[in-house]
Amino acid sequence: MVVSACSTDDTYLPALLADPMASYEADGIELTDRDSQGYRGQRPFSQPAQVISVFRIVDDSRAEQALDKAVRFAETNGWEMTEDISRDLNFQGSKDLVVGEGRLIVNIGPMDLREPGPERALRMYLDFRSLLSGE
Repeated sequence: MVVSACSTDDTYLPALLADPMASYEADGIELTDRDSQGYRGQRPFSQPAQVISVFRIVDDSRAEQALDKAVRFAETNGWEMTEDISRDLNFQGSKDLVVGEGRLIVNIGPMDLREPGPERALRMYLDFRSLLSGE
């Protein structure tokens, strides 16, 4: 399905927020930040609708288990997930979200991206791939 670039947030953001990954929670992780933003089509800096969630991993020795659990949850909810072989602890997925192809990125990385330290986080990023690639 091709998504028209002139569609409004009345379609994009609600489609993301309706997906179970937008409200994901699980044992062993604590939500520290969840942000959603609507589609902005002003060129040259258009931005697709997006939902970003950041979770603190309670026990760092279980970081990979937290990632696996999130990926399995995504797959159970219709996301086709693949491991990004170019980056450790990073998975990408796609799913038809009625108004276009949704993209999901789930990974483990530093809690603070500006000043990486030992504490790691589970991050989830949902948006629409078709708007990013111009399809």
